[in-house]
Amino acid sequence: MKVQFIILLFLSLSFNLAFGQEKNSGKAGDSFVDAYFTTYAKMPGYDAQMMGEAMVKRLNNKEAWKHPSIARFMKQVKTYKNLSMPVTPEFTSSMLEQLDQQVKTDRRYDLYYRKVTANSVVIIYTRGKQPIKEIAVVSIAWGRLTVSSFIGDQIDLESVRALSENR
Repeated sequence: MKVQFIILLFLSLSFNLAFGQEKNSGKAGDSFVDAYFTTYAKMPGYDAQMMGEAMVKRLNNKEAWKHPSIARFMKQVKTYKNLSMPVTPEFTSSMLEQLDQQVKTDRRYDLYYRKVTANSVVIIYTRGKQPIKEIAVVSIAWGRLTVSSFIGDQIDLESVRALSENR
């Protein structure tokens, strides 16, 4: 399980590069990041990035992903969005409750994986049936919330499993 957490955290944080800022609209058709976290854009320390299809393709062509599982997964991704911000334990608790309620009400996302410990939280949501349209990773560790959204037309769960199992 520690390996899974490290890989998921690496995946969330490794893309935290300044590919450009994007204003989130929060429309129902947007990514997980847009749909649930637009309201936090004015908070101090909020950092959002987006990697469009051209950049993802370019990095795939340059074989930028050294780990085979990440490379396999990223070949299925068209758009990547990431946000991160500092959070307090009190904020984390209320934000997770609010997120759970919104996801249940929305019904576009299904819970795929959830691990909550005293020091960290990792939640993975999927959108769409096989093939998956979006994988969303919410992680909270070291006082920081990181939310990543990987959008593609045909993301297969085997790639997600391989990534989480470090294959």
